[in-house]
Amino acid sequence: EVANFVNRSAKRVAILKTAIEQLEGRQTNRTRILRLCETRLVERHDAVLSFKLLYEGILQCLVTCQSMHDAETSSKARMYLKAITDSDFIVALYVLDKILAYSLSLSISLQTVNTDLLQAISSVSDLLEILKRMRTDADETFSHIWITAEELAGFAGCELQTPRLVGRQ
Repeated sequence: EVANFVNRSAKRVAILKTAIEQLEGRQTNRTRILRLCETRLVERHDAVLSFKLLYEGILQCLVTCQSMHDAETSSKARMYLKAITDSDFIVALYVLDKILAYSLSLSISLQTVNTDLLQAISSVSDLLEILKRMRTDADETFSHIWITAEELAGFAGCELQTPRLVGRQ
């Protein structure tokens, strides 16, 4: 929704482009947020990666947009800013990025025209093993994700909070 919000207005696209260009140590040449494709997993990975890379610029864009005089733009910008600075969103973004990084090669091979079925089955099995290993070593895997997410949260000016745990459900 943030991508749609920004990309629907030439003014907001220009604000985002300016915000991205002003970032120090910029790691990408991308200046637009890609929309999340529901069916094409390769494009979904690209959209998540571009959002993560442009996160600081997106924050600056939304901060600028929330001070605009247009009531609808400012209220939506405030709403999206609140949503993407939430600790659940930031952690989910990094978890999704990590999972999609492992599944990218499988997604690419499955979307080719002449996919070898045995190779696809082997790739799926490999991915399942990686995911099982991640679950087994959840503390180590998640601690790395948490550390990188904390860096991004620090830039956003928010503090990551662990969700409330209930003893019995």
